[in-house]
Amino acid sequence: MQKKFNLNIFSKATFKLSNLIVKKILKLKSTHYKFSISEHNKWFKNNIKQKDIHNIIFFKKKLVGYNCLRKLKIIDNNISEDKFILFDTLIIDFNFRKLGLSKFIMKKSNQIIKKKKKIRK
Repeated sequence: MQKKFNLNIFSKATFKLSNLIVKKILKLKSTHYKFSISEHNKWFKNNIKQKDIHNIIFFKKKLVGYNCLRKLKIIDNNISEDKFILFDTLIIDFNFRKLGLSKFIMKKSNQIIKKKKKIRK
């Protein structure tokens, strides 16, 4: 029998994230990657841009799923510039794995990428 959870799922640009949500993202990342929260914070400040997109899943007040879509540019021989969206970090809290949350984040990310028309053909 599968458990049912009341999840709050949303996408926000970096500039719309509260400091509390950023702290929760860094805390979740530190459970998966072997870096301190301060090291994650430094990386976040240096690499995440204001318009990058964050897909976030909460169960009650606990952050249980996270994905980042980063907006980047490719410069080809200084002639042309092409923008694309990089599917970055995907983390699901250990206690919430095998519930299909990764699949949901993947679908959500694909919708955003298609909507922004950032797919190379």
